[in-house]
Amino acid sequence: MKSYKTYDPIDFAQDASFIRWVLGKSSKDRIFWENWIRSHPEKTTDIEEAKTLVKAIRFDLPEPDQKQIDGLWDRIEQETSEKSSSKVIVFNRRRWIAAAAAAILILLTIPLLLPDASNSVRTANAEWRSHELPDQSIVMLNALSRIDYSAEEWDEERLIKLQGEAFFKVQKGERFIVTTELGSVEVLGTSFNVFARPGQLEVHCFTGQVKVTSEVGQSTVLTPGKSATLDRDQLTISDEENQAVPTWMDGVFYYEENVVYRKVFDEIERQFNVRINTDKIEAQDLYTGSFDRNSGLDTVLNEVCFTHNWTYEKNGDQIIIRKK
Repeated sequence: MKSYKTYDPIDFAQDASFIRWVLGKSSKDRIFWENWIRSHPEKTTDIEEAKTLVKAIRFDLPEPDQKQIDGLWDRIEQETSEKSSSKVIVFNRRRWIAAAAAAILILLTIPLLLPDASNSVRTANAEWRSHELPDQSIVMLNALSRIDYSAEEWDEERLIKLQGEAFFKVQKGERFIVTTELGSVEVLGTSFNVFARPGQLEVHCFTGQVKVTSEVGQSTVLTPGKSATLDRDQLTISDEENQAVPTWMDGVFYYEENVVYRKVFDEIERQFNVRINTDKIEAQDLYTGSFDRNSGLDTVLNEVCFTHNWTYEKNGDQIIIRKK
């Protein structure tokens, strides 16, 4: 097993496993590299530069001849010049070309890299989206969310990476795993909701059973009406009124326990595609309540600001919250 500790950006860009990960061709490589990067934060800069190398190459050549290879070299030269002029990369240009060429040769000679097996589904602010997976499982994505999975490997491994929030209705079958930055959720056939924003992980079980495992190894099994929240590396289990689907799918967002106002404003930003400035208030103050997306932005802002006697000022999609 390679240690990779001595690798520089050029070395990473020539490694087959690394290339598969960057191009989203293998869930196993993705898991390896995400774990390796977490264990070696000092290599973050090198990793980002190596990813720039791999992503800079665009090709569609099943069986290249010399003329096609020469054409690739011309494209490498052109893309390198553009990258260098914009100062995206900081290492020697001649080495950049050599690494890009080596990466192309690897891509052309390793069949596992060639099929387009990666699927990515995402939503923008103020957008919800339903997506059917290869086994007819359904995912409903909340605003500003994303899922990634491999359709080609789906029959062997039902594995999805989630950023944001999504409701899953899973068909029975082999185990189904949702991975996030803070932990993973594993089921066989059930419905559940996962909220996975930066520094936050919340899982709600609606039917069946859901196993939640944090990145630090804590785990618990949820049954209908149970939820788990990861806070400061501690999993907390809660009881709630069981429903068929999460309330956000009806446009309603509840905050029954004290949460910081910034979290509420973040959700309003996602639902209405606005930017909220909270520099003039104490955004870490606590809030308990709810808002209904269907009632409109002005009503939502008035209701959320009411308890602290705040007001707001709108300028296009920019909103400033201030004291009255």
